[in-house]
Amino acid sequence: MVNVYLFTDDYDRLFNFYHKTLKFKELDCVLTFPENDNAGIWLLNSHGNPTGLSYFGYEVKTNFLSYCDSLISLGVKFEMVWSQPSGYVARFFDSDGNTIQITSECFDDTNEVDTSKWVFFNTIK
Repeated sequence: MVNVYLFTDDYDRLFNFYHKTLKFKELDCVLTFPENDNAGIWLLNSHGNPTGLSYFGYEVKTNFLSYCDSLISLGVKFEMVWSQPSGYVARFFDSDGNTIQITSECFDDTNEVDTSKWVFFNTIK
């Protein structure tokens, strides 16, 4: 299993962000990535000590724009979403300021998503 360790002073807030907002599954003290039970996040108490911020990513296999749209509706603030010839890339921050990047190679989406309202959406050709 691939592990990401995140230190926090507010375990409950960060747990809720990953579990309830991003829909990571709880499995034996670890939160597993969507669509990948072989990668997980461990939340650890930093006891007020500065730890630095993490940068990590995961893949969304289908319905990328719908997934981003659902996160936006839950209050997730995106830094950017790009459409490029090889797929999509998006970047946002968790409730502690860690950077999360999601990617997808699939342009198909079962829902119509209006990206014209997203000021952070760009197309790279």
